[in-house]
Amino acid sequence: MLSIARHIDAYDIAQEIRIERRIHKGSFLIVEGATDIKRFAPYVSNEKCSLVNSYGRRKAIRTIQILEQWKINGVVAAVDADFDRISNSIRKHENVLYSEKHDFDIDWAAPEVVDRYLKEVGDAEKCEPHGPPENIIMKIMLGLKPISVARLMNDTREIPYKVSSVNAGDFFSKFVVDIKSYVRTLAQASGATEAERQRTEELIVQKASGDFDLMQLTNGHDFYCALGACLRTELGRRRVPQTWGSEVEMHIRLTFRDEDFRATSIFRQLREWEKRNVPYGVVHDRFH
Repeated sequence: MLSIARHIDAYDIAQEIRIERRIHKGSFLIVEGATDIKRFAPYVSNEKCSLVNSYGRRKAIRTIQILEQWKINGVVAAVDADFDRISNSIRKHENVLYSEKHDFDIDWAAPEVVDRYLKEVGDAEKCEPHGPPENIIMKIMLGLKPISVARLMNDTREIPYKVSSVNAGDFFSKFVVDIKSYVRTLAQASGATEAERQRTEELIVQKASGDFDLMQLTNGHDFYCALGACLRTELGRRRVPQTWGSEVEMHIRLTFRDEDFRATSIFRQLREWEKRNVPYGVVHDRFH
């Protein structure tokens, strides 16, 4: 069954907010999806702010533009930066706030959070040789680089394959990607020829040899899938259903604390937005 999200556009979301504005006199925080609703809900004031699902990044930004045209104040969007910093295409906007790293999943996977998570579900003897959590995070991101680059190349249309449906954890072992199997899976899904597959693999390997800011390059979902794969072998003895990317993402989110939120860029951005938009508030009173 097709998701209703496909039939909702930015105008529909803006209309929803305009109607709610008749009753709700506080602020509106627009986020990209249901997971971000769960992510931000513990840190947002229920009395002051209404969380809105935009069903996508583009819709969130477009909704802000429509509401500004309608002169409806007190609305802010929090969206993933994605590859915009790598491509130098971030559009500065006073009512659109971006993740500090590639996306909020990566922002939430701070070393302190990952450390607490690994102490709970990892194997200490297996984790210890890999160093502190920041080393483990970078080791995973470096190993994921070919898949991250493939996402970037898909975004810039340098390769034609759909990469979002492939689970990075299926090709991640011993902190490296099996690039041949990964590209073969992409090619098979699109009916590409063997020559096209080989050319794609060459392009990805060549691109991955470049210098990138891994925090801006790495997709959070891929990171969680890869971390899950490591928890089955290199970092722990977890069973497969416990290490799905969605499970790891949920557990990281549940491990996240108030002090972790206070340390994020989005917290600082929201507080600055509040100062510019008195009397509208977003974050919970306990952070004031």
